[in-house]
Amino acid sequence: MNLNNTNNLKFELYVVHAEVDGMGVPLAYLFIENNGNCSNSIQTEVIIDFNLIENSWS
Repeated sequence: MNLNNTNNLKFELYVVHAEVDGMGVPLAYLFIENNGNCSNSIQTEVIIDFNLIENSWS
């Protein structure tokens, strides 16, 4: 295992979090495996959709 590159498996983690009484509270996670089989536009659309869902909560 090559420890010089910590993202050899091409995973990406996005989180929506809030602050409550000075502590971070995770509300949602988006875990993506980017193995190169899809275009960047598809990945971008998934992230935008995730952001739109998060914004609909407020």
